[in-house]
Amino acid sequence: IRLAARALLPDMSARCEVELRRLAARVPLALRLFGAGAAVDALAALGVVLALQGAPGLQLAAAALGALEPLPGRMRPLAGRGGSLVIDDSYNANPASMMSSLAALRELAALRQGRAIAALADMAELGDHAQAEHERIGRELVRIGVAEAFLCGPLMAHAAKAGPTIETIK
Repeated sequence: IRLAARALLPDMSARCEVELRRLAARVPLALRLFGAGAAVDALAALGVVLALQGAPGLQLAAAALGALEPLPGRMRPLAGRGGSLVIDDSYNANPASMMSSLAALRELAALRQGRAIAALADMAELGDHAQAEHERIGRELVRIGVAEAFLCGPLMAHAAKAGPTIETIK
């Protein structure tokens, strides 16, 4: 099972196509969740269904996945001022999830032909890796061309130093 195609749509949904190699079949998958992370998670869920129920369970599972709505704090789109779009991804973060969120932000800004603005807070519980991981986030903000970043917390100061065009909110 592999993700053969994924496209983000302007309405914040995603259209995916899942390839089942051994069955030489493709399953369409519509998601109300966006970003590569959500597509990969859905693919993992379909893999479990395939293992437990075989191919007959895939259509029902794909329909159920298509009905899922983003939870508060988990890549949830909200209407902002002046037609802007706010993505609430405020529920805790780790380096991998933050990188995934930033990739989704970049993809979304390109699709909407708008500016990418990020508001980020410290990632806790990283131990000895905290400084390096926050620096990596700062470099990623610069690499993806974020127009503005609002960074909050003492660890995000490392992100600001790594991305010289970024300011930190104290």
